[in-house]
Amino acid sequence: MFHCGGCFMTSNDQQRRKIGKRKKENALPGAVINPRIPELRDVKTGDFLDAHELATKAHQDVPWRHRTRLSLIEAQHRKQPIWVCAVCGVMVRLASSRRKNFFFRHVVEDGRCLYVTREDLPLDVRAAKYDGAKESDAHIEMKKMIVESLQADKRFRTDTIFEETSWKSKEYPNQRRRPDVQAEFEGGLRIAFEVQLSSTLIDEAVSRRDFYLQDGGLLVWVFRSVETQNPRMYQGDILFMNSGNLFVVDDETVEASLNERRLYLKNHHIIPEADHGNIRLTWSAPRLVAFDSLTLDPVGQRVMLYDYDAEEAKLREAMHEELQKDVRSNFLDFWRTNEPLQREREIYKVADQYRDLRQHMERNGCQMPQDSTFPLQPRVSSSRSRSNMEF
Repeated sequence: MFHCGGCFMTSNDQQRRKIGKRKKENALPGAVINPRIPELRDVKTGDFLDAHELATKAHQDVPWRHRTRLSLIEAQHRKQPIWVCAVCGVMVRLASSRRKNFFFRHVVEDGRCLYVTREDLPLDVRAAKYDGAKESDAHIEMKKMIVESLQADKRFRTDTIFEETSWKSKEYPNQRRRPDVQAEFEGGLRIAFEVQLSSTLIDEAVSRRDFYLQDGGLLVWVFRSVETQNPRMYQGDILFMNSGNLFVVDDETVEASLNERRLYLKNHHIIPEADHGNIRLTWSAPRLVAFDSLTLDPVGQRVMLYDYDAEEAKLREAMHEELQKDVRSNFLDFWRTNEPLQREREIYKVADQYRDLRQHMERNGCQMPQDSTFPLQPRVSSSRSRSNMEF
């Protein structure tokens, strides 16, 4: 037993401290050091997946993070799992700690698994907590601001503007929602406005979206403010559900609505930019926009000033084409420079170059032999024939 700073530590305690310190030093960025579920199984392929690597990807790739969270919740609602715990086969969801370290958690914790993942509160309790937060003074004030703005715009039928009134499903009368505010827009489109002030369960957000989609309506999430630095997880979830757009109602939007007799919102959206093979997200400057100037997409449940999804897809395609050119160029340059090498001394001279090239090719989906002498021994009749190789 050792004395340390007024306390006593056993040799086992010291050993555990050393192990914990090493784990922290070697931990992948953005991943929980000791995840309760270390390995997942892909239901479709049967492959086993390293939960640590996926958690690190969630930390580094923001669009992938939120789309994966959404996909796993949608799979849960459909009862068609994508990834499950490798030990017990229970569906999982992507969660994060308060420090934005990511990990996977069982959807249901029923004691069947060796890995026990802790849920902060049962789902029904967390849902009740969310509903309770909706009754705050700030929430009530936000609803009044939306109603006042809608009433100023003749494009919304005055007799259809309601606050906290049930919305019954046309197809399933027993199903209903109670949006904060609802109104009918020109052309007969029913719109539900939901005020977002505190953390929303992603389960609840998906359920609401699916309800209005099924009923032919459109869901619009409204914020009091948008966090562009270290945003909360729920803000990112809604951001990527709505093609990178968030909307705010505040004193400025209400004033514009009353003066212009049109519903005005404040738009914040993200813009994708290429950054050394990755995509970097930047926030646009906030902008006052008239609701009737926005793109309304009931089928996709999106309201957009800027279609981030489409712009990201175009950027990824351009990046992929540029990467393919780079891969081809590197491969051909290596082949031309080092062929033929017959003497052992010359072969080992370029071994490191070949290793780097192989790793680069494999990162981009091209498999190459491990042995650096393999592509160097055969002779190719002419540089022209090498240039015509297919990739």
